[in-house]
Amino acid sequence: TEVFSYAASVLIVLVLGAECPRDYIGVAWLAFAVVLLETGLRLRRTEFRFQAYGVFALGAWAVLVMHSGAFAKYPPAPVSISFFAVAVCAWLFTVRTMSLPISRDVTAEVGTLFMLPTIWLVLRDAAVALCWTALAVAWVELGFYLSRPSFRLLGQAVTVPAVVFVL
Repeated sequence: TEVFSYAASVLIVLVLGAECPRDYIGVAWLAFAVVLLETGLRLRRTEFRFQAYGVFALGAWAVLVMHSGAFAKYPPAPVSISFFAVAVCAWLFTVRTMSLPISRDVTAEVGTLFMLPTIWLVLRDAAVALCWTALAVAWVELGFYLSRPSFRLLGQAVTVPAVVFVL
């Protein structure tokens, strides 16, 4: 049955590649990767999760290389960081069933790693440092409220790029 699920995924990827406009192929593949990942998690079938990782890599490549629209104006480094963060989050979703004690900290760090370049890409330069500082303050406050030193450290780490961006 694994062969059939892989064949179906390849067929769906090919159909999406043929039917979607060029600027939306990568986004369509990324959305299909999310569906595969969720299917793998709900059915507890590793083959769907592995397919999701492959389709995710293909979609990330398409967004970075093939898109001529809005994504092309962004430098590839922050977009790559965002995709890396999403990939690590997908891996964490597969690990969450093992209930690792560090999963909360790693999820927070990866989410922040995703937010920093996303904020930089979406907002104007004048608002980037302000939003990064607000994110840092939120992490520090959350660290005190939940008694999690790792969250406070994360807030301090987010302060560094905010200060460097202002300089």
